[in-house]
Amino acid sequence: MVNRVMRIALLVGTACGPAMVPGLAYAQEAGDGRASSGRLEEIIVTAQKQAENLQVVPVAVTALSKQALEDARVTNVRDLSALAPGLIVNGQSGSANLPAMQMRGITTGSTGLTVDAGITMYINNVYLGRANGSLFDLAEIERIEVLRGPQGTLFGRNSTGGAINILTKGPRGELAAKLDVSISNYAGRRLRARIDTPEWQGLSASLTYLHDEERGSVRNLTPGVAWDFTRRSNGHVGKIVSAKTLGMQNVDAVEAAVRFDNGGPLKLDYRFDYTDRKATQPGVQVLAFSEGSGGAAAKAIYAAQPALGGMNLVSTKRLGALANDMMSVNTLEVFGHSLTASLALSDTVEIKNIAAWRGFDEDVGGNDIGGGNALRDPSGSGQPYKILATVGGSPQKQRQFTNEFQITAKTRLLDIVAGAFYFVENADGIPSLFNQFSFTAIPNFDPAPRAVPYMATVARNRSIAAFMQGTLHITDRLDVTAGARITKDSRYYRDVTSAFPAGLAVKRKFKHTDWLATVTYRPTDNVMAYGKVSTGYIAGGIRSAIPFEPEELTSYEVGIKADLLDKRLRVNAAAYVSQYKNLQVTLFEKGVTFIENAGKANIKGLELEVTAAPTSYLTFGGNLAFTDFKYKEYIQVVGGVRKDVADSLIPTSRPRWTSQVFGQLSVPIENVGTASFRLDGTYRSTTRLTAKEAYASAALNDLVTLDAFWQVNARASLSDIDLGGAKAQVSFFVRNITDKKNLEFAADVGSVIVGFFRQPRTYGLDMTIEF
Repeated sequence: MVNRVMRIALLVGTACGPAMVPGLAYAQEAGDGRASSGRLEEIIVTAQKQAENLQVVPVAVTALSKQALEDARVTNVRDLSALAPGLIVNGQSGSANLPAMQMRGITTGSTGLTVDAGITMYINNVYLGRANGSLFDLAEIERIEVLRGPQGTLFGRNSTGGAINILTKGPRGELAAKLDVSISNYAGRRLRARIDTPEWQGLSASLTYLHDEERGSVRNLTPGVAWDFTRRSNGHVGKIVSAKTLGMQNVDAVEAAVRFDNGGPLKLDYRFDYTDRKATQPGVQVLAFSEGSGGAAAKAIYAAQPALGGMNLVSTKRLGALANDMMSVNTLEVFGHSLTASLALSDTVEIKNIAAWRGFDEDVGGNDIGGGNALRDPSGSGQPYKILATVGGSPQKQRQFTNEFQITAKTRLLDIVAGAFYFVENADGIPSLFNQFSFTAIPNFDPAPRAVPYMATVARNRSIAAFMQGTLHITDRLDVTAGARITKDSRYYRDVTSAFPAGLAVKRKFKHTDWLATVTYRPTDNVMAYGKVSTGYIAGGIRSAIPFEPEELTSYEVGIKADLLDKRLRVNAAAYVSQYKNLQVTLFEKGVTFIENAGKANIKGLELEVTAAPTSYLTFGGNLAFTDFKYKEYIQVVGGVRKDVADSLIPTSRPRWTSQVFGQLSVPIENVGTASFRLDGTYRSTTRLTAKEAYASAALNDLVTLDAFWQVNARASLSDIDLGGAKAQVSFFVRNITDKKNLEFAADVGSVIVGFFRQPRTYGLDMTIEF
């Protein structure tokens, strides 16, 4: 694969390079947001469905430019963690393709077919219905906008925690080419090639190809173990083979874009993206045994393994080799088509339509949720045995169509954004009755079929919404904004469970109105303050045959945005209180993933972003977030009696403090280029990873509580290297300089406590040439 990729790169470079050099233009970007004068540049965002200066938008939004993403070496969605206040993106057990996110106290990452995310993902303003399809590698990104807090009126389907919008780079309209090549430890190889065509009769195009591969950092002690799930899954899974390494990836991706813009009122943008991703989950290891009967049974089975010929690795420290004998390669194919058409009806009125067809096919293969360990049947049969494992995953196939129509009007007195949104989704997967193995032997690595007929899990989701938001300019300094969104959601869900072996079909409908009210005041041209009240809503549904209700919130927020010291210092801050009803919480207990409505919760928080450019050579800054999450009511049935257990619950995966700091020095060297050095660090305070109720054992409480830590990264670059008609850049990077090896994920599955650890120190070389 590497040889094939390199041949493609050389072909593009040699065939296109000499022919393109005479007519090429090169544009330098200030990745740290500085203009050539050293002052901070204006940043344009589309957080309110129209291009506006970040500093005048009354929304808590972080905009990451193309150069900023390169400086931080963001290569996929997981790398966004900590680049915006309070944003955390981790991996999780269950799929190598499913990110788990946390922002403003809201966590997300469920694979459920009828579960909406509290933090939504968009690509070029197109909503992604399932989180499984969002961990594709980033080919050529123009900008990423991270909106924090409820987006109840303007952004696609409603989200309570926030939204992340990835905006890819469109055609430049001039003949150009760019080649990025990277090498790193763990056999990391990355290549990205892009070519742009010149504009002709208003038409221009671009094509980007990406290849990214890396060997896993954990060796599998049981590679090549073959399992046959053909009978159990009615042919939906077939045979799988355990992987050689854990945490590996091999990605090929392509994006094509065509633009029509002849200077007239009509503009068209078509985009196609495709990602083929093969990856394995990080090594899942057993850390300890659960409290209760399940843990006692698992402990006894592990103790018997040496005599039975099985393996029983248990450690609270990161192991470089594990026995995940059912952990196979996950495959994911993601595709998307979108067409954005905008028409300027006048200088002040524009209409826009965004239509998109997207989907993905995923095969999770085998999943050693319980830590694997090549166990043998405790009865002495010698057959393989699983305490907890799954195969196939859910969903396996998803298709969605979205269409959003917008109209924007700007006058001296009033700005209006209005529109309608439509979303329909079809998805299917393998029900847990057929894909889950708990405390069971699997004779000859070929589980027998169930006594009931196989029936796929099926979901059909639809959402229709209409929205409007208007801003009244009362004076040159004072604005008042109001908005509303009416949403209708419907769901159809069919599942097969042990309680409903013949299948259970459920239809549910929901309707909700969200609203927003904002007051904005600008005491000076460079300072803006705002206060707002907004609501958010996520439809209810059903997960593992367990129904749950809609989630609702009301958020109160105040903020300030200021460019100070002649635009050499930028300070943006926000404070909020969110009041939740029927808070949806994803739980995994005793091998079952389900959603609970937690009753009520309050979240209070502070967010701060600072960027300073004291000279034209030096930039530093960072962000800080404080999150105080408290359950106010959490009803559980204990001994047949409904009981509020809110006071005894411990919020999981919600650190109170997170931060990121960075400093970058860039110095031009005559006749050589620009030398720069960047150092950044991310901080996370003490975090409970799993078990929302305290253990009786102090040792187990300590085990699942992650101590506060810093992760430090560095990057040294030489850019603007003149190659006579081309520019080049060479960078050396190190991530996790101190080689921190603490837990990233942990889960108590009712028998064992499992987890995986952070990626060890990685380092490598990036090279770029642009014609």
